[in-house]
Amino acid sequence: MGALKFYRFILYPNSWLTLRDRRIGAAAADRYVVYLYAHLGWLPRFRDNRAVSSMLHPQSISTVFFARRSFACFSLFLFVLVGATADAAGRPERAAVVTLGQAQQQMMAPTEWVTGSVISRDDAQIAAEIEGRLQWIAREGAQVKKGGAIARLDPIFVRLKRDEQEAEIVSAQARLDFLQREMRRLQRLAKSNNTAQTLLDQTRSDKDVAKSELALSKIRLKQAREQLKRMVITAPFGGVIATRLVRMGEWVSSGDAVVRLVDPLAVEIKAGVAAAMLPFLHSGTVLDVTADGRHYEGIVRTVIAVADERSHLLDLRLDISAPLVVGQAVRISVPTALPRQVIAVPRDALVMRRSGISVYRVNADDSAERVSVTTGLAVGSLIEVVGDIAPGDRVVTRGGERLRPGQKVRATGGADAAAGAHE
Repeated sequence: MGALKFYRFILYPNSWLTLRDRRIGAAAADRYVVYLYAHLGWLPRFRDNRAVSSMLHPQSISTVFFARRSFACFSLFLFVLVGATADAAGRPERAAVVTLGQAQQQMMAPTEWVTGSVISRDDAQIAAEIEGRLQWIAREGAQVKKGGAIARLDPIFVRLKRDEQEAEIVSAQARLDFLQREMRRLQRLAKSNNTAQTLLDQTRSDKDVAKSELALSKIRLKQAREQLKRMVITAPFGGVIATRLVRMGEWVSSGDAVVRLVDPLAVEIKAGVAAAMLPFLHSGTVLDVTADGRHYEGIVRTVIAVADERSHLLDLRLDISAPLVVGQAVRISVPTALPRQVIAVPRDALVMRRSGISVYRVNADDSAERVSVTTGLAVGSLIEVVGDIAPGDRVVTRGGERLRPGQKVRATGGADAAAGAHE
């Protein structure tokens, strides 16, 4: 009855049926199999089996038809399954689509991460030059162009002073005109000896004094007009109002700061480094910078070789073009020794497994070869590898997690694919 059990599983597998269905269906499956054997002519071997003989009943003719249909469907299923398996075995394996990079030889140095911050090269507290009551001030966050208004003081007293100087100029001009006419009259009389020389000299002196007083009044008028202009406090550079230091209605004296103005675009990085790092830092040196998990490159602008008295650190300044925010914290990879020659690959080429770190190298026949490596120094997007990797080797930077050793690959996208193409 081994055959009965096999075909019973084919017709009624336990995974398809509930417990109740299995109990009912097992007996029915036995009858279907017996009539299936009868249809195939295999029944004589079971003639002596009473259980089989009891199943052969004329009323079960419909069961025979069902068995025939089941056998036909089962045969068709086996035919399709075997054909699909043979077709899959005959087809060649599809090439995996990957992105390629290149191993390269370059100079690297051991580094140490230091903490820094983003600052603005233009960050100032703008002060009032003239005293007065604050009449208007820009709000925090306002964008101000160079020369744009930041605050305005009440100009009433400066206007009165300007008007006073204008009146003094009119008076001084009138006195000077009179003395000039008197001087000419006395000069004519002196030619005929009809006036004293002393009077002539006194008039000449008064004229010179009036002339200087007029010039002084004009200077004071210019001062008053300039003070009137400076009642409006303007931005020396474009930026953002970071903080308001006074409020409208307050009295502001000359030299009092009213706002903090920051240019968020003119940024640089400031960090403190140990004096031992100074020999390895030069103007133009490119350093790796990370901020919020992203990698950037900063260029050393200068290192101020004067240590802070409290921290004993030197002031390092980096130029950077990344979209960083003033006050943002960053980390900088600073060299601690002289650079050395290493073999480096892109960081994305590393495949991490429990068994270790490896890199997939693409051979000349476009097959992937797994190469075990150990890592070392890292600078920017490159990392040192020690293993059977040579400069110029093509390595997989995208798609290596799904590769198998010996699998064919097809490069796509970017310059890496172009570099990976071979004739």
